[in-house]
Amino acid sequence: MLDRLTITNYALIEHLEFVPGEGLSIITGETGAGKSVMLGALALLKGERADLKVIADKSRKAVVEASFRSLDPATRSRIQADDPEWDGDELILRREILPSGRSRGFINDSPATIGQLEEATRGLLDIHSQNSNTLLSEPRTQLALIDSVARNEELLAEYTEEFRNYVTIRQRITRLREEAARNREQAEIIAYRFGQLDKLRPKAGELKRIENRFETLSNSEDLRDSLVKALRALGGSDSNGALEQIEDARTALADVDFTIWEEQDPEVLERLRQCVVEIKDIVETIEDAVGMTECDPSTLAALSQRMNAYYAALKAFRVETDEELERLYAQVRAQYESIENGDSGTEELERDARKSAAVLKGLAADLSGRRREAAASLQKDIEEEARKLGLSNLRFEIGISDAKLSRSGGDAVEFRAAFNKNAVPAPVGDMASGGEMARLMLAIKKITASYLSLPTIIFDEIDTGVSGHIADRMGEMMMEMGKRMQILTITHLPQVAVKGARHFKVYKEDRDDRTVSDVMLLTESQREEEIGRMLAGEVVDDAALSNARSLLKKKS
Repeated sequence: MLDRLTITNYALIEHLEFVPGEGLSIITGETGAGKSVMLGALALLKGERADLKVIADKSRKAVVEASFRSLDPATRSRIQADDPEWDGDELILRREILPSGRSRGFINDSPATIGQLEEATRGLLDIHSQNSNTLLSEPRTQLALIDSVARNEELLAEYTEEFRNYVTIRQRITRLREEAARNREQAEIIAYRFGQLDKLRPKAGELKRIENRFETLSNSEDLRDSLVKALRALGGSDSNGALEQIEDARTALADVDFTIWEEQDPEVLERLRQCVVEIKDIVETIEDAVGMTECDPSTLAALSQRMNAYYAALKAFRVETDEELERLYAQVRAQYESIENGDSGTEELERDARKSAAVLKGLAADLSGRRREAAASLQKDIEEEARKLGLSNLRFEIGISDAKLSRSGGDAVEFRAAFNKNAVPAPVGDMASGGEMARLMLAIKKITASYLSLPTIIFDEIDTGVSGHIADRMGEMMMEMGKRMQILTITHLPQVAVKGARHFKVYKEDRDDRTVSDVMLLTESQREEEIGRMLAGEVVDDAALSNARSLLKKKS
């Protein structure tokens, strides 16, 4: 529910703090006192367009901030999806209009787009003005209402998930077919590119290895001379090399006891043995290298041919490395195979799509059946409630017809009403506002607010065009609604005003430089006087006060 509303530098309001409390709160005041200004400020938090004209002092920004508590699980889930660190206790929405004309939105002090503000307040705050029946005239809201009455939450979630799966499959099929169509348009080019690359079959890193091998074999004579010279010096298969001399040294030192020299290392023989092992290993490595440097003209020619083929491909396909060539080869091969296989790549996806569509149709049928049953019950309840408000000839219909499967199912819904005998029911969204329409909307909202989990509803003179006992019944209905949710009602009717748990008055005050609006919570005596004014006009006499006390006492 709305816990606190703060407005600063907005139109007639210099600074206002409004704490409505639970249940039904009444807001009254003279015409032009600023009641509509408060609603306009609240509408900004719902994503309404900001107007630079509302800034009173053009040297500073206008600010509207509201805090909400006791949020329903769906709203908490939506907010926490964008702000996981939020504790879910208090939601703070703020809108700022800067002197430059730019506006900014905030959710829990974090910057937010207008769309995010609108999403945050969806299902949180409903403002019903005299000229607006938007909430219950929108097909999406009407359908949501029926689903709530039908308790379709789990079934709708299952349907939505399957619909998402079906759409994903169809999108994949579309992409594959579009890609195949593009490939067919370029079939000759793709076939040529594939033929060139398939002949080369490039592999990442191969070109560098070829280049190194080619350079080695091109200089094989000089390399072989160096290797052979090293073998002779070490010993290898020849005598009198380093290897044989180290062996001679080991033999000469075999009987020498090195421990007689305390400062000398006694492991001389072992170290010499290790030298022999290491040199033998080096000799074997060099001998292998000698064998690899034997220059075979045919090998050198093959390497040159492969290397030049790579160079030609790099130039032809305008890439710089063999890694890029390998990736290009894989891409072109996939395109070529797509052309060769036609639509065979989508056959399995088509089977999956048919299975998903069958499941969707079954779930949609279940949803539709439950919706039609709930609509019949809801239609009857709304008519009964509306008759309490004097709409004895009301015919209210909820039309549900088949529609193309969408994210919400396969149904189109429309609320229709007729107030006079023999009149043809018309769509609620097309009907002009008036006393009858206001009463119907109040009846609908009384029945549906709890289903839609609307914690706060604001009625802006919904009682316009009614009086007497009908006004009294409307007040009683709002008071009853206030037992389950927070209701704020702007009214000019004393029969409605006496029904509130609290009574606020919006008033204007003339100051030296300007006129400002503010709001005050009335005491019991102030409330009696305000009700008396609503009954009698500007001059509140004893009779008016007595009548006001009687109305308040009757309410209690």
